[in-house]
Amino acid sequence: MELSYVDVLSNGERKTVTASVTTDQPASSAGKPVIVLPTGEALDLTSWLLLNYQIVTATPDEMDLLKRVQFINQSLIMSELGRKGGSSTSEAKKRSSAENGKKGGRPVSFKTAVKSLAAYPQKNRDKLIAAINDAVEPLCKTNTYNNEGSDAHTHLLNWLNTGDFTGEETPTSLATEWDELEDD
Repeated sequence: MELSYVDVLSNGERKTVTASVTTDQPASSAGKPVIVLPTGEALDLTSWLLLNYQIVTATPDEMDLLKRVQFINQSLIMSELGRKGGSSTSEAKKRSSAENGKKGGRPVSFKTAVKSLAAYPQKNRDKLIAAINDAVEPLCKTNTYNNEGSDAHTHLLNWLNTGDFTGEETPTSLATEWDELEDD
């Protein structure tokens, strides 16, 4: 397992150390596991807190033992390892990020688009209206395009583009409103 800590003797730099967790150490009592540092000494609560030790990596078996170390909070272990896991960058994540960058960034969600248009009606309007259209169009029961035009989304897009948004809209509510307008 790998731990990191603040080295108070070197200007507060964070350093890493390989450690183990075991019940086979003199500081262990009644089967309670302890963290053993490379020096062979058990890590105590005071050092854990004062040197701001953090778990960097641990195997599943080590995790099971760490949950039983008296001074380590289980939720702290899980949140720390979750934070580390969430910050990892796989090749797939790198490719996806690069592709999104070529397209102008991460796609905008419906909820973000509606809230953005409610707060800032003119900012990035075309991109936001397109995101709303993508969510609303599949839910519409009536024709969403202008039969005379070549663009299959012109009619619904025009209607969405002339609307004012409160930020409370849902794809279903907009599709229903559209269908009611088209039925008239």
